[in-house]
Order: sequence, then structure tokens, then C-alpha cells
Amino acid sequence: MHKKISYISDNNPIKTFYLPKLEQAKTEYEILQTKFFEKNNHHLKKIEEKIQDLKNQNKKAKQKLAWKNHIALRKLLNIILVFLSIFIIGFIFAPIYRWNNKTTDAYDEEIKNMEAKLDELIAKEKIKLLKIFSLVSPYDLQTNILKKLGFKVDNKVDNNLLKVVSTRNHFENYIDIKKYTYDNFYFYNAYYTTINWDFIFYKNSKSVVKKFGGVSVATTVGGVRKQASPFVNIIQSIIYPTSYLTDLNFKVNKYVNVWERGIYETSSITKSIYELKSFNNNFKLEFNDKNLVKQFFNKEVQKNFLEFRKFEKKQLNNDVRLIKYQNILYTKRKIDDDTFINDTNWWVQNIISKNWMVSFEEVVKKLRQNIINNIEYILRSLTIIMLNKKALNQAENLDSKDFKTLKNNYVFNSIYLHKMLDFVEQKNDTKIYLKDIKVIKENKLKIFDFNIYGFNKTNKIDYVNQEGTIIDIPYQEFNLSFEKKLIYLIKDIKINNLQILTNKNNEYQNVKQLNKHCNRLINKWNIAINELKIDEKLNLKQLKKAIDFIDYLFNNYPYLNTFANIKIDENGLGLFINKPHELPEDFKKYNINNTSQELIEKWRNMSD
Repeated sequence: MHKKISYISDNNPIKTFYLPKLEQAKTEYEILQTKFFEKNNHHLKKIEEKIQDLKNQNKKAKQKLAWKNHIALRKLLNIILVFLSIFIIGFIFAPIYRWNNKTTDAYDEEIKNMEAKLDELIAKEKIKLLKIFSLVSPYDLQTNILKKLGFKVDNKVDNNLLKVVSTRNHFENYIDIKKYTYDNFYFYNAYYTTINWDFIFYKNSKSVVKKFGGVSVATTVGGVRKQASPFVNIIQSIIYPTSYLTDLNFKVNKYVNVWERGIYETSSITKSIYELKSFNNNFKLEFNDKNLVKQFFNKEVQKNFLEFRKFEKKQLNNDVRLIKYQNILYTKRKIDDDTFINDTNWWVQNIISKNWMVSFEEVVKKLRQNIINNIEYILRSLTIIMLNKKALNQAENLDSKDFKTLKNNYVFNSIYLHKMLDFVEQKNDTKIYLKDIKVIKENKLKIFDFNIYGFNKTNKIDYVNQEGTIIDIPYQEFNLSFEKKLIYLIKDIKINNLQILTNKNNEYQNVKQLNKHCNRLINKWNIAINELKIDEKLNLKQLKKAIDFIDYLFNNYPYLNTFANIKIDENGLGLFINKPHELPEDFKKYNINNTSQELIEKWRNMSD
């Protein structure tokens, strides 16, 4: 049985789907920005006004002090006196030199004090920014906006389908998979890691004197070090299952490349299949079957692709390429920053650490840009797929069972989105990836046992002999790092439509609607509440109960406060163990089942 996509009556999904959905996404973002960020901005605006006033005061004070004490003239005079001292005569003016120095030093100290006050105020502003933008992550904002656009999350996925993606080149592990349904079709928005090894060329040179025909000549000799280096990338892929021409594999390229040699033919030898010459000038195809690709890219579809290409060149900064492999159509791109994988707090920390001063408006602008760009990529990927209406036909899910990778979503999502676990004993200089995952089920308890991997870099020097000259070439060598991690997930300790977590590296905004007792515990244990998930009428009691429970855990199990982070949501209570080898007896794998039962009883006995 096939699903027919009925709502696309127009052959132009740019007008019927892409543009209206993108405008709606922008509107929905503005609503969320007002709800979560603008309401907390009034305190920050006062700080920013003080900063601007202090900058103006400092500027005027510097000018006044410099003019009053003739600072520029004194510094110039001292330079002249230093020069005259070479000829002994300058020593006569030593008292003047010392007096000038004393005056300019006092001026410099005064300026230093002014700047220290400004730095203190800017630091206060940065802390406030961290707190405001800790309320909700970009990832959750994006998910919420997609929901408003009509994309509903479906927790059932096709086992075989995602296995196909996971066998592609350089794949390491999924980070996050979300299945969305829209109207009567479905697709996946997936993030995963890949590892590529490539060569980096390190160069250096040295000036030497050589004799040529008895004449000494200065020349430069260069050397090169070729070093293999790993690149751990995060890839976003929009995956669309299709029942149309399942034996056809192709890739739409901007240029002709050899891709999967032996499986695909290049289009350079089959130009005759295109009915429109302009299509051949804009798109190059790599495919495995000439007749099937001709069937897919008929004249009408070629026109649609050309219209989209024209729009893409005019309106957009980059392009999205479509790939078909067996029964899936998909697009993919490398994520250059981790905005939609990491917790907002980490993202804002990264911005403010690179800038001496940053305003609320600058952070909001960057956040909006990244979220809208990310949603735009999803919409554009779907629009490309819609260019062939027959390709939109989908078979009923062949396998609607929970995919094991989706079950592991809890692990990947928590680590990449909230950084609940990271390297704590070994050095790591790249993005992390996960391997060796084992899932153990015991009653209401799940144990995730796995390793996180990365690469640490060491600065070294290679000595290259080039034309008899030894050249020192600094280079970086990467070596594998890994650490064992554990996650205990206790399903019976949960709160619905709400997320609360602790992370020792973050600053979090207090939740104003809670009582003083809860606010004190939030500050004490550095608790974060995902406000996007808060329904004040339904969840306030659950939220207070969860905060009290975290207080109980940290007070009664000190190890957790030192080496673990906690997350409570609809999945259950997650205990994220950074140092499994230092676990106390209560929390070792052979005892955790008993401990979890005790915790469940404690949770049940706490009043809602």
C-alpha cells in the first residue's frame, strides 16, 4: 500500500510550501523570543546603559587627565631624554625624566582603575546573558517551531531505513534522530558523527648562504611535513523514505565527480538522457541505471529543478544537493558550529568568550540567524524532494518497531545537547563520538555502558633534511583518547512535559514562580529547568518535587555531587556517571538495581 501525497496540486513547492513555511517560522521565532528572552531583558538593559555611561565617562576623564598632566608631551620628552643620555648630556635632565615618569605612571594607574570598573560591569553583563539564555536550548526552540509549522514528532521509526544510512561512508554514531509527520508524509531529521582522515601539510623555511660558482648567495630553503589528521564532523541529514524506483541510486552534483566508483556512472558520458540542455548545464548526475534515472528526471521534473536552481542562485547563499540510495532520498550537510547540538548555555559561553563585550541584541541576532537557517535547511531539503511528485509516494512503514538507535537517542542527545558527560581525565581536542555501547535492562532500570572517543593533539617538531640543510618543522600529531562512561536510567522516577537537570559547568537563571525554598536549592545545586517544557498549571508541583529529590540525592549520595550530573524528564531519572571506576558500592552495576528500588520508593513517598 502506498501513500499518495495529495496536497501538492501546484508544481511549484517553492510558493506552496517553502516560502510560506519559512515566513511562519520567522514569526514563531519572534513569539518565542519575546516569551523567553525579552521578558528577562530589562535588568540587562540597565547594565548595558551603565556600561555605555561608564565608557563615555572614562573617555572624557582620560582626555581631561591627559590634557591636564600634559601626558603626550611628557612621554615625548622622556623619549628625547633617553636619546640624549647616549651622549651623556641627557643625565643632566634625570630629575625631569623621573618626574615625568612619576606623572605618566600615575596617569596609567588611574586609567587602569577606570578600565577595571568597566571590565567588572561587563563581566556582570555576561553572567546575566548566560542566565537569560540558559532558559531554553536552540534545539528545543527549533523543535517547538517545527511543531507550530505542522510537523509532528513520531517516536516510531523504520529500523531497516536508518540502518541503510548508518552504513554510509565514515559514519560513526547517531547523535539525534527525530521522525516528523506532515500532512500524509513523514521524514527524519538526523544528526550523526563522521570521522575523516586527511593530510595536513606543515611548512617552514630557513635562510642560508650558499656558494654558486665561488660566490656566496643568500637563499631560502623550505621543507614540508605531511601529517595524517582526523576530522570529527557532525552531519545533519534530512531523510525521506520513498517507494518510487527503489533500484535507482543517484546523486545530484554541481560538478562531475567520481562517487562510489563501480556503482555509479558519471553523467558526462550520458548527456543524451536530458531533454533540456539547460538542465545539463546546471546539474550533473551520478547514477547506477540510465533508464531509471531518465524515468525519474523526466522533462517536467527537469523544469522543476531548473526553476528551483534559479531561485536558489538568486535568493540563497548556498545550495542543497539531493541523493537517492535504494528506498531513501536524502540531503546532508556538515554542521560548522554546534548550535543545535549543544545546550544554549555552552553556545552563549562560546560567543562571550570570544568578545570583550557583547550585547543582548547581538546574541539574539546570532541565535535567530542560526535557528532560522537550520529550519530553512529542512524546508529546502523537503522542497527539493517535492520537485518530483512521484518520489513523494511512500510505502507504509515496513518496520515500525523501536529502532535500537532511537532508544539510544537518550544517551546521544544528553551528551551532545546538554554535555552531561565529557572527558574528565584524558585530554581531548576534537568533537567526541561514542562507541562500544551496551544496554543492560534490569526491571525498571536501564544501564548504558559505553566509551566516548576523541583525539588529543601533541605539538612536535620534525627535522627535515632539505638540500643538506636541516629545517625545523613544527606540526601537530593526533592520538586517540577514550574514557568509560555510565548512565543509569530509572524509568519510574519521571516528570511529564518537563525537563530538569544539573550541570556543574553552567550558570542558570532562577525560576521566579517557585518559592524561596526551591530557588535556594536551584542556586545551591546549579539546577536548570527547560522552560520550553513548563506548563505552570500541570507541572509546578512535579517541578518542586523533582528539585527536592535532587537535593535528597546530593545530600545522601555525595559521590553524585562530585562526579555525576542528573536529568529528570519523561524518560525517567538519568544519572550520568563521569568516573565509573570511582563509584561507591551503592552505585556499582551489581548493586545499582537495589539502590534504584530504594530511590523509587523515596520518590513515591515524597508528596506531590
